[in-house]
Amino acid sequence: MFPRLSALLNIDDPSSPDSDSAAAEWLTQGLQAVAPSAWLWIADNGIFPPSDDTCGPPDGYATAIFARMSGRPDAVVEMPSTADPDEWIKGNISERPLNMGVSVFRLDSQGMVAQDKSQSLRLDAVWDVALDGIAQPSPNLLVSTTLGDPSSPTPQDSAAEALLGLVRRTAMLASTSFGHVCDDAGYSGLTSLDEVLWRGGHRKSLAAARSVLRGYSWATVLPRELVDRLGGASALSDSDAFVSVDELRGGSVALQATERFSSYDEAAVLRVFRAVAPVLPPGTPRETIAGRAEGRKRSIVWEDAARFA
Repeated sequence: MFPRLSALLNIDDPSSPDSDSAAAEWLTQGLQAVAPSAWLWIADNGIFPPSDDTCGPPDGYATAIFARMSGRPDAVVEMPSTADPDEWIKGNISERPLNMGVSVFRLDSQGMVAQDKSQSLRLDAVWDVALDGIAQPSPNLLVSTTLGDPSSPTPQDSAAEALLGLVRRTAMLASTSFGHVCDDAGYSGLTSLDEVLWRGGHRKSLAAARSVLRGYSWATVLPRELVDRLGGASALSDSDAFVSVDELRGGSVALQATERFSSYDEAAVLRVFRAVAPVLPPGTPRETIAGRAEGRKRSIVWEDAARFA
């Protein structure tokens, strides 16, 4: 097990079919991409819903796939264990849910979910906000994982690489305004920078994502508007801040700071900060009370980006 990694991808494509395809890709392919051992086990043994009692075979996995449907905000619809996950997810996405998710938990030697749920993966697509110029809400895609590949000598690096692959593939299907892979953000849709440079919550941060960069991490997706202000993809490639700059749909790019997640040290964070400072929000970050209490380790430069713009 390793410290929790998370990924976020904000879709703001006005094309409903493209947004739906991106959400479906995230939910149906995410488990296979990020936790292939768990996916193979579930494919071979079937779906065992999590419960407070014994869920399934020892050292296996419990799985829940669910949707919260529009018009029934308090009603959570769970996928029957006999249903085909791909068909069920795609069918419910077409009905415009408020959110849809996939949860996977590692079972212990007694076939039970650990009380602290310390080995788990969660994938979500959330349609809870409509942006200017978008006729209806577009999905915000999230994933959080502590499930590693047991065959990998560096499971956290392998998981980060898998998360980045999922982000890149999904961002080729629909227009995106922001994305990241990191270990210092919560699972609320806020970035780590949002938490320490308060700008009114994730909805306001999201609404401004094409004019101000929401944050920066080991891997960061920038929309076309911000890429242009930074001189284009070629200028970002020529900087010393990134090992790869991948062009995505609609002119967005995915920036990767170091070859391995474990190599993303303070020097690398500073290089990324200086490269994207002209499009970061102004203001000096300040750690939150909760962050101090938790001893949060953030990959943040505690300076006003406006000084470096």
